Amino acid sequence: MPPKLLSDLSGRSVVSAQMSERIIYPRPPIVEAIVEFRFAVALDASALAEQLLARIRHRYPRRQEQTGTETTVTVEPGGVSAKTQPAPSVIFLASDDELRRVGCTSWSLSLHVLSPYPGWERFREQIDEVMAAVPKEVSGIPIAALTVRYIDQVPLPEGADPGDYLTLAPRPHSLPNMTTSLHFVLQSDDSKGTRARLFVASSPPATKVEILYDLLLQRTTNVGCVADGLWPDIVEELHVRQRDVFEESITDRMRGLFQ
Repeated sequence: MPPKLLSDLSGRSVVSAQMSERIIYPRPPIVEAIVEFRFAVALDASALAEQLLARIRHRYPRRQEQTGTETTVTVEPGGVSAKTQPAPSVIFLASDDELRRVGCTSWSLSLHVLSPYPGWERFREQIDEVMAAVPKEVSGIPIAALTVRYIDQVPLPEGADPGDYLTLAPRPHSLPNMTTSLHFVLQSDDSKGTRARLFVASSPPATKVEILYDLLLQRTTNVGCVADGLWPDIVEELHVRQRDVFEESITDRMRGLFQ
């Protein structure tokens, strides 16, 4: 059964707040999905990568090291701020096709899957296999934050109005009819220690219009450690919420692009 749909003031269909059954799209717009375990104690990233490589080399035979920068977008009472800083060195273990990766840094272990997205069940198999291979000395370290992040990129038809594909920012009626550029940042927290950060932007109208949709959900309290087995339920909960937020953010016209 598809999610219950409502109509907003512009006549577009939107998903109700209470989602029903999961929708599986033949052509999902996901360019990268990430699950990250950030630890409360610094790690020896090189040693962790070597220990994992010894156990899961049959899946991730390629070892790569990467440095770069990372940008953090924060919503605060004073406004939106973006901070760019050097990113910690990441050692990646990659599959032969480089579509599945395991990232090791001095503070985190992350699981990545790139487009074409194989589906949540396959991604969960990847996560479970890697976490089962985590060495004992790491599995007992407290998890400071557990993150589920999905990055989507959606090309729109020529001449399309991005506002017709998203429910996030309804236009005041006095504005011109055509949305030519969109930039949206939202950060929210709940009492369970879950933080959501949503970034949505459209490319300039002078180019082929695309929508970037980047949603991060993070739990920072009562996460436990890898060994105590609390994390699988938290990952599932964050993934379900990620899916529901996405469905509530898009219109039927957007869904049609994924068929």
